[in-house]
Amino acid sequence: MSVRVRFAPSPTGKLHLGNARIALLNYLFAISQNGTFLLRIDDTDRERSDEEAVERILYDLRWLGIERFEGPVFQSRRLARYREIADALLNKGAAYRCFCTEENLREMKKSQLEKGLPPRYTGQCRTIPPERAAEMAVNNHAYTVRLKVDHNISFSDMLRGEFTFARDDVEDFIILRSDGSPTYNFASAIDDMDYKITHVIRGEDHISNTARQIAVIRSLNGKEPQYAHIPLILRGDGKPLSKRNLAETIEDLRQAGYLGAAVATYLINLGWNRAEKGPFELAELAHIFNLEDISLAQPHHNPGQLRYMNQLLLRQNMESGKLTSCLREFLAQKNILLDYPDQRLGEFLSLIADNISTLADIEKFLGILDTKFLNKEEWEHLDEKAAEILDATVALTKENELPDPALLASRTGAKKSEILMALRVATTGLRQGPPLADILKFLGLQWRLRVEMCLNYVKNSLL
Repeated sequence: MSVRVRFAPSPTGKLHLGNARIALLNYLFAISQNGTFLLRIDDTDRERSDEEAVERILYDLRWLGIERFEGPVFQSRRLARYREIADALLNKGAAYRCFCTEENLREMKKSQLEKGLPPRYTGQCRTIPPERAAEMAVNNHAYTVRLKVDHNISFSDMLRGEFTFARDDVEDFIILRSDGSPTYNFASAIDDMDYKITHVIRGEDHISNTARQIAVIRSLNGKEPQYAHIPLILRGDGKPLSKRNLAETIEDLRQAGYLGAAVATYLINLGWNRAEKGPFELAELAHIFNLEDISLAQPHHNPGQLRYMNQLLLRQNMESGKLTSCLREFLAQKNILLDYPDQRLGEFLSLIADNISTLADIEKFLGILDTKFLNKEEWEHLDEKAAEILDATVALTKENELPDPALLASRTGAKKSEILMALRVATTGLRQGPPLADILKFLGLQWRLRVEMCLNYVKNSLL
């Protein structure tokens, strides 16, 4: 049987780094085995589900490089299937109707805790004869459906080895709520069977869910997938990355000017014993990917490492000429259009290469490219002495030449550092950036126009 994996996000928010990593690992495993990656949307919680979130998930996955997948399939469109299976389990005696109210269950839990016992469902509705339970249901008695769990549940994890969950820990759990909707573990197990999922690769926080999902599959004599539970990414404070803990999202990183391939490589490298320096396209990584190379130690999110990976990819794309189109697309989302040929943009990007790690970093240097982006607030900090230096620079530099700071220092008596700073601020609106000599070479004779603009601005502000 060919390999089939699934990624099953809930459309209740944005895709965060932890979930994105799980998606990438599933995808790499699938293509490394010539298998299939299924996208399943777990949207049975209709109150919290958001259709726009589905579109964001699709966009984020493609941005990361996950292009080939089956689906998406939606759990909300399979409710009849889940009820059909629940009825089949009731008919064969593998499940039963439970008429316990929320108040009954609270009292049960309270009594157990007072006795120092772990809170569990006691199975008191197990003994109701099926005919009597069916009659009560017909007479509009509210009920849930619970799966009978009669044995311990054991399974082998591909990374962690053997697990055994005691029958009492799994307990007779609810598979269908009183409103007829399926619970997470029931719907997930049915989907894995129906879509012939061979491997379930997900976070270690799902280990206890696995026991219940296996219980469902075994009650139906189904074929269980193989399971691999991946260590969760930790934040700097040691807490797992999650929606609850305000984890960074893929959308956040895209808007901050990161590139999809850099984020993907960074996430795959987290906790991977064969981590490659990268960055790489996913197809390249698939040739060397092995699930068993994932470490069981919990990796920590390192924003500095992510930024460095992005910087490497920016330089790679600069050399190949891809970065100009990336920049145009990024800035267009902010309604910034650059009316310059790719060659000129490429020269600009080469100039600032050592000063950028993300596409967003490029924005502050746009004044070097075009005067309409100049940060004129910096001009306000230039004093009379700076104005004198700039006046002398215009007067002492020939029309077809670039300023020579060393020569200007000897002719004016000003310090070379003062001349350099005055010229930098006048021509770029910045106090830091690429070497001034490189900036002046890039600007060519346009430097004079900028200095004169600055002089007019400064002189007017000094009046």
